[in-house]
Amino acid sequence: MKTLLAILFLSTVLHTANISYILPQRYDDAVHHLSKQIKKAKSSVTIISTKIDNYTLKKAILSLIKKNVSIILSSSSDDDVGTELVQYSNVSLYILDRADAMPLTFSLIIVDDTTTCKLSCALDEQSMRTTLSLLECSNTKYAMKDAKKIIKTAMQYASPYLKEHF
Repeated sequence: MKTLLAILFLSTVLHTANISYILPQRYDDAVHHLSKQIKKAKSSVTIISTKIDNYTLKKAILSLIKKNVSIILSSSSDDDVGTELVQYSNVSLYILDRADAMPLTFSLIIVDDTTTCKLSCALDEQSMRTTLSLLECSNTKYAMKDAKKIIKTAMQYASPYLKEHF
């Protein structure tokens, strides 16, 4: 019985992974991890960030478009956040109203309602390479619950970039 409990505990610990990177020191590892997480998506990806200006991450997002994965992008600015991607039917872009919402100073990625990644700066190469920031990725239900609260709150201040979808 003790062996069974030990195996159950170990499998639970191994299955719920929390991964952290301190940027800019671990920039390459962090971008690789984010890209891998995004590419693993099977049904949906939600991204909140002021900017998405990173070649590797944009390439990962483009790979999802080909797989017809639902992509929701939300930002406080329509500059460098993916306006070129709204031409695809599975991509939705929302702009946060700057007058109502507090300034967006972080990034949040949710993949398939199973994995969350929080970054304390924008998803652009310059910020990630020059700003001391922390990337935390987790697949725990607590991290997902917190991420959903953030999404729910942010989306109250968001409006669609396009009124009609293509």
